[in-house]
Amino acid sequence: MASTGVSVIVVGLGLAGLTTAIECHQKGHSVIALERSKDLNYVGKIIDDTVMIDNNAGVIVSKWGNGAVGQALNAWKFNNTQASVYDTTGKQVQTIEVRKPSSNKYLILRRELTKIVYDHAKTLGIDMRFGTEISDYWEESDQAGVSANGQKLQADCIIWADGVNSKGRDSVAGSSLKPTHSGYAHIRGRADIASLKGNPDAQWILQGAGEVDQMIFVPGPTACLTIVTCGGGRNVAFSNMYKVESPNSAKTSSTPATAQDFLKPIQSWPFKANIEAVVQAAPSGSLVDEPVLQLGQLPSWVSPQGRMILIGDASHPSALNSPIGESLVIEDAAVVAICLELAGKGNVPLALRVAEKIRYVKQSNNNKNIPRASALQHNVEQPDQGINMYPEVPLRDWVSEHNSQEHAYEEYDKVVKAIRGGKEYVATNIS
Repeated sequence: MASTGVSVIVVGLGLAGLTTAIECHQKGHSVIALERSKDLNYVGKIIDDTVMIDNNAGVIVSKWGNGAVGQALNAWKFNNTQASVYDTTGKQVQTIEVRKPSSNKYLILRRELTKIVYDHAKTLGIDMRFGTEISDYWEESDQAGVSANGQKLQADCIIWADGVNSKGRDSVAGSSLKPTHSGYAHIRGRADIASLKGNPDAQWILQGAGEVDQMIFVPGPTACLTIVTCGGGRNVAFSNMYKVESPNSAKTSSTPATAQDFLKPIQSWPFKANIEAVVQAAPSGSLVDEPVLQLGQLPSWVSPQGRMILIGDASHPSALNSPIGESLVIEDAAVVAICLELAGKGNVPLALRVAEKIRYVKQSNNNKNIPRASALQHNVEQPDQGINMYPEVPLRDWVSEHNSQEHAYEEYDKVVKAIRGGKEYVATNIS
């Protein structure tokens, strides 16, 4: 790819930052990526849980390296289209449709996905700098820059991909809006399937292991559990989403957790022994208790002079336990890179504003589904109200089957015309 002459500073090297760096590099932009953590193992939420990469993101990453990344992901293809719902006694009470079959859908351990993406970024020779603390940042009419580790770095734009506690949000969005505790937290971890095979209480999760991935929900009055198998029956991952008693004073950062912490909210469940058999198989010290933070709709993702933009969780953190958050992050990265390509070095502010318009309206509509998605996770089993079924919330085709790259190329000129004409851009591919 020929150089566009556009220089980019990417802040954050979680999935959002890595994907942005790769997509920008592939479009011919010059990239420097900065991460304050000392190495990849300390970046953001690199913990032992699973990530769902749906078709809308899978079509992007599977092409990287002339298909090499897709081949690396093949071992994690998600081949199940249904989820099983158990009640707190261990009885299967419902089966719900959750996905359509696709060759580009993956259910993968977060560590594995991050490593695959990072390794690909390294093969491209992208300048990635860990242990880099940003002390200041600024923008001017013709550039933006940061002070990091005593050094000043300048570029045509800064892409903030540094998560829900983004350092650049206040100045970029022109808002003091801070993430707040949602009232929920989740404890997450994983175990090797092989370690469960000798335990009779764990046999329920091994059905079809190696043939079809399992996705199991266990909603209850005190918690909602999600348990999945992935990687061809090699791994089982689990999450306990529970209510926090005093969210206003609750912690807002991740802390280590134990199996007993995981089991505490479900002590009265008859199904506890079977769940405990799975959770106790997790490697010592591997469980994490993480608060679920939420952020209201920001007024803008682009800075006043158009030289900085927020993407991913920095701009639209996925509330509660959204299964599509990582896929939307990958779409963000692809669209920003394309808009910079089409606009060129002389129109970087326009490029970022076009990217914002294309993605903002889609994320706003995604956020409307949050209350419905929340119903999947909480307050389902309420026998006194006669509610004991898990409501189906299908992932809409305009989300899961969306091709964000084709859409960006198709919509770019239309959005430019709207911006220059002072008119509102109206998207037509959502419902």
